[in-house]
Amino acid sequence: MKTKQSSNTSDRIDITVAWARAKKRWGRMTMEEKNQTFVDAGIFTKKGNPTKPYRGVFIKAKA
Repeated sequence: MKTKQSSNTSDRIDITVAWARAKKRWGRMTMEEKNQTFVDAGIFTKKGNPTKPYRGVFIKAKA
């Protein structure tokens, strides 16, 4: 599969810049917003349990 390569460097975003922006946004989010992000991504259910593809990936922390 071929991917189209852009010759215009302004079309590309430096990954470090994108990561810095994402970290900054994540830091401003409330816990509810963070949880909703995982629900929207299909990683967790609304009850907070991992969805089927992610079961076994997460380990419950001991209190």
